[in-house]
Parts: sequence; structure tokens; C-alpha cells
Amino acid sequence: MTTLSTNLKRLRINAELMQWEIAEEIGVRQRTYEAWENRGIEPKVKHLLHIARFYNVTVDDLISKDLILNLKV
Repeated sequence: MTTLSTNLKRLRINAELMQWEIAEEIGVRQRTYEAWENRGIEPKVKHLLHIARFYNVTVDDLISKDLILNLKV
């Protein structure tokens, strides 16, 4: 799993959201979001920007840092 994939999953779980909920927020299908999170498929830049804004992180942090949060996982 990539840093991005791991961060997507951690942020979503920390926000207590289901995959379909964040996918709807971003404007993609749940299956597309699932591919980003579980199969390491990389989203388009416009989707990265939307995700970063939604979670109040930078795109750089999202793709390159291990965003360790007080997770419930």
C-alpha cells in the first residue's frame, strides 16, 4: 500500500466516513475511491486537491507524509 492509499484510509476512518460518502463528496464513484484506497491507483490532481481541502491537509502531506492521527483503527 502506498503512503497516499494509507493516508486516504486513515483520514476517512478517522472522520468516521464510509467509502461511498467520501466518494460522493469528491464526485467519483465508490468503486473509483476504493481503487485509490485499496489498490494504490492514484487519483487525478483535481481529486487530490478536493480531498486535501476536505480533510484540511496539504496535497504534499497527503502524498508524502505518514499522517499518523489519533485513529480509532
